[in-house]
Amino acid sequence: MENFILESLKDPEIRKMLKGIFTEALSEVNTQPVQAEEDLCLMAEACKLTGLARQTIYQHCHNGTIPHFKRAGQGRLYFSKSALREWITKINE
Repeated sequence: MENFILESLKDPEIRKMLKGIFTEALSEVNTQPVQAEEDLCLMAEACKLTGLARQTIYQHCHNGTIPHFKRAGQGRLYFSKSALREWITKINE
């Protein structure tokens, strides 16, 4: 599909630029580690692991100070248990 889009462009400089953008974006996606499902947890378990209240965790998420992510199309917050443990260790130093 990438080649089809690029071939339909007339200006070689635009084609070259877009190909570089596509290549870079795809390499970033392919190098991101896949999170093991058993390492993931939701808010309730994150509260238990950290000892923090829901609102405190939400505040850390808003501030970008706690490792978390959302899956596309879902409003839930997900946490990596191993990343939370590392975060706890780091803030307690």
